[in-house]
Amino acid sequence: MNVQFRKEVLEKVSEAFKLTYLKSYAQGNYLTSIRKFLMHYEETIKSEDEINLEKVKEYLIYLRHEKKLKIGTVNN
Repeated sequence: MNVQFRKEVLEKVSEAFKLTYLKSYAQGNYLTSIRKFLMHYEETIKSEDEINLEKVKEYLIYLRHEKKLKIGTVNN
């Protein structure tokens, strides 16, 4: 995954946030989490089509078991 791809995904998410009532700090938190997710799969995800629920589940398990994050941190 290149930087341009990551930037495009984050821009699309930012655009989608315009349809919500999320505060700007919450939007920033979501974007940071998504950026970390994309960076984690930097070598394996090559297109948006490869971003799916299974990848998200794998990443959440990684955060809990490898990074040892508490469930409240992972779910927020």
